[in-house]
Amino acid sequence: MNDILWNSKVLGAMQAHACLTEDELRVMKDWSLNKEPEETAFRFSMSKRTVESIRTKLRMKYDGIQEYAGLPPRVLPKKK
Repeated sequence: MNDILWNSKVLGAMQAHACLTEDELRVMKDWSLNKEPEETAFRFSMSKRTVESIRTKLRMKYDGIQEYAGLPPRVLPKKK
């Protein structure tokens, strides 16, 4: 699920305000390039579950800075 609309403003705001770890930064950059969690896991010698966990943390950090950084809200999936 790509619920964050990645662009240069979002990437810059996340790097400047979200206090990212090195792993979070790597996962975020791959995610912004639409890489699948399995591909990111393989590239950085992580488990798929670790990548998914980091993505969850990135969502929480995005939500934390979204309002004051002037970022759009995340696109939540539509309920059926």
